Amino acid sequence: MTANAKNLSTLANVLDDGTNGQLLQSTGSGGIVFADVAAGASVYDSAELLPLSGNDAGDMAYVNSTNRFYINNGTGWYSISLVNTNPNITSVQDASASTTPFSLATDGTATVITITANDPEGIPLTYNYSVTSGSLTNGGGTTATVTQSDNVFTVTPSTTEAYAGTFDLTFTASDGINTATNANSFTLSFSENAYYIDPRDHGMITGSFAGCGINSNDVSLYVLGYSGDQSVYKWDLGTPAELASIPNTYTQRASITNGTPAGFYINQAGTYYYYMSYGNVYQVSLSTANDLTTGTETSAWQTTSGQAFNNSGLIFGGTLSHTGHKLYISETNTNNIHEYPLNTNWDISTAQNRTNSFNPNNITYAFGMGWSTDGMKLWAGEYRYVREYSASSAYSLSGMSTTPSASFDIQDLNGNVTNGVSDLANQEIRGIAVSSDGNRLYLNIRSKGVYKLTMTTQNTIANGFDLG
Repeated sequence: MTANAKNLSTLANVLDDGTNGQLLQSTGSGGIVFADVAAGASVYDSAELLPLSGNDAGDMAYVNSTNRFYINNGTGWYSISLVNTNPNITSVQDASASTTPFSLATDGTATVITITANDPEGIPLTYNYSVTSGSLTNGGGTTATVTQSDNVFTVTPSTTEAYAGTFDLTFTASDGINTATNANSFTLSFSENAYYIDPRDHGMITGSFAGCGINSNDVSLYVLGYSGDQSVYKWDLGTPAELASIPNTYTQRASITNGTPAGFYINQAGTYYYYMSYGNVYQVSLSTANDLTTGTETSAWQTTSGQAFNNSGLIFGGTLSHTGHKLYISETNTNNIHEYPLNTNWDISTAQNRTNSFNPNNITYAFGMGWSTDGMKLWAGEYRYVREYSASSAYSLSGMSTTPSASFDIQDLNGNVTNGVSDLANQEIRGIAVSSDGNRLYLNIRSKGVYKLTMTTQNTIANGFDLG
């Protein structure tokens, strides 16, 4: 057989043995075989296993033990550095380009967060998130849910106030080797500037109301019943200063002696409260602060010198200075407001004869009264209006202008306050209380309930209220 014939015979036999994608490779001396095409770098467990001969320029190898890449130039191996730089998160923003901390909408509108990141090697990134502080569940329910589409995350809040809360989401961008992180804070808060509650919806059985009070830091709300149930009611708010957090029923209730109360004041420490009747002033001393069950009641109808508090009319309202050194009473007939110094703070049995009397303009009856925390503004509530009168010195009626420096029509609250009512025409404002920081007024409307209003400017109604 000739050499060519022999080679053709060998080739014919080999062709039957090949598989798809292989190539023919000479074995020398006329022999040929099918061989697999080399696919990238060869892998070795250690550098000692790298072949020292039979290498061509461009041969590549990867060594597991050193996690290094090698390339051969035909005579030897060269180590090549493996570089993978951390990805970089450049921004985490919502649709308004706002950044952390994020405030979630109380109406359930979702906050859409977009992550912008890059990888120095241009490797595609994978995005994710985790809750790294707080929780997505609070108050027994889901504060917010989080969904993801690549680098866009949608945070959808609850509309249930009880589920309010704060949590941190840490967003990540990974190239499969390294990961960039970015922590962000989210808060769902139903903080209220203005709110209305009807105490009868929260356990109070009285027909109408005669006054209200608030203790330090707005922790507890007090309301005095007028008809149907002459009692002082107390509610411990779930969240201080948030009437929306009032419990379904009262925390405490204490009956009072007099059946026709008018006017109410509790000091911010919660150690004394006062109410007025047509002829007397009543003082209840609490041996345990803010605990109505520890009260001891006393009353007085005149000063230590025998001067009657009611003068020539009926007592329709009253209050004290926040320092406890003065008592103030409003009466019918003359429509005056009287000032009585107390020899011992908070003790009405030590009242001295009135030092000043004040006859305010624009007031029919001053049902509810209250001082600003700095003692420079006296608020008087009558039918429909709250009037503000400016003092020349703290807690003094002397020299006070009879013309109000500001007034507020409660009909302006119609339809403008969360949970509020819309029939406030000619309603009696029976109680006025101010928060210990001077930012909020609590108005007790005789047959309606209690409004909390945030003053635009501390300790004055001159610039109105923030009803948002």
